[in-house]
Amino acid sequence: MSALGMQKNRRQLFRIFSVLLFCLSCIFACNDDSDDSHETELDDTAAQWDYVSVSQIEARGLLSPDVRAAISASGDAQIAYFQSNVPLDPEDDITYTIHHVLWDMEAMEDIEETSVIEVDNCMGLGFTLDAYDVPVVAYQGGTLRECGQPRQGDAMFSIMESDEWEEYLGAMGEVDQDRNPVFQDGLAGADVSVALDSLGDVHLCYQFRYEGCDSMNFAFPDLYYVKKDRNDLTAPGVEEQVEGNTYVADDVGYQNRAGDYCSIAIDGNDEPAIFYYAELPPPQGGPAGKTRGLRVARKQGGVWIKEWVDQGCEVADIAAACTSDGYLGVAYYAVAYTDGQGHSHEQCLKYAEETASSSWDVHLVDETSLCGKYCGLAFDAAGVPSIAYYAMRSHSGYALNDLKLARLNGASWDTEVVATDGDIGLYNTLCFGHNDETYIFSYSNTDKTVYLFFE
Repeated sequence: MSALGMQKNRRQLFRIFSVLLFCLSCIFACNDDSDDSHETELDDTAAQWDYVSVSQIEARGLLSPDVRAAISASGDAQIAYFQSNVPLDPEDDITYTIHHVLWDMEAMEDIEETSVIEVDNCMGLGFTLDAYDVPVVAYQGGTLRECGQPRQGDAMFSIMESDEWEEYLGAMGEVDQDRNPVFQDGLAGADVSVALDSLGDVHLCYQFRYEGCDSMNFAFPDLYYVKKDRNDLTAPGVEEQVEGNTYVADDVGYQNRAGDYCSIAIDGNDEPAIFYYAELPPPQGGPAGKTRGLRVARKQGGVWIKEWVDQGCEVADIAAACTSDGYLGVAYYAVAYTDGQGHSHEQCLKYAEETASSSWDVHLVDETSLCGKYCGLAFDAAGVPSIAYYAMRSHSGYALNDLKLARLNGASWDTEVVATDGDIGLYNTLCFGHNDETYIFSYSNTDKTVYLFFE
């Protein structure tokens, strides 16, 4: 047979094959009686998990959606996230708006969607609800810093009051005059976390990264804290250095790094506890090189008490929470660490919890793959922790990009895959309903959509 004849036969076979595929697709479509009320872009989730699309995000520029969520006392959910704004002039810089969604958990649909504030960055996002389900959103915004590339540089927060969002200054990143007598307005809020106590007072922790033109502060940031009286939110709060760099007169002290991925919780005594990554000089007479790891700072009697939770590890994400009986727990993504036997580990999920003796019980939750980023921690009604997190790839290098869930079962952790389709499992928030229903709010980088997964 000639080459031309072979080509004709191949084209005829291809047409026949195409017709058969079309007929089969029609047959399956006509016989599909499934409920499409939760139809989304996702094609593959674990059998026991249902899901619904909450919101598709306009994602342009260097967007970090940083999705945060909470379930209110009424049973509804509230979600906050960053979204890009399309500039009218292509030469203008892209700005970002924080959006807030009120979500009906029974009807599985949005009740209301509002814009909180427009900012020039999406550097950090904190979110919580007060006892009356009033949302509080924290972020970097406010005024421009005094020197260098213009950028909003204050730790700000907005509260829904009388159905309107009201913005307040949390902290400007105030610089001590002995440290820099020229520039008094620093860069605050790149990492920011917010919590409310029983009185509704606002507690913010944030990183101070910049004073004037001193670029060294980007490499050696400080951890700061401020408390705002709920009855007078316009009154300035006292900006307290929790940990960081020490300066004595004209002599620069140790160059520390403190406050990365900071996460704040209110403990059983109504006092703030801040978990964060730090790189600090070793104690006097200790080994050379900086000590790194997960730290906690707790305010007791007006004094910050700081200690290591887990030393010898590099941390790149943190989620803190408090049980109903006042004990603290923290989930964290360990990029690298060395265990007590001298064995090296990388990119795994860890968890630590406060014990009755005020020590820390550290768990290795999952290292079956390279995983643990975007961790979200919550406790059920019995005080048992669960963690939603992102699995990046296998140890052999195979891409996973999956959403996973770990539950503590006695002395061990049960893990399961929740969703695998596309790049799913970013910016996770885990919540428990009034009857201990499990809910996970998660972001898909494939279709730029916030999803809600539930059993």
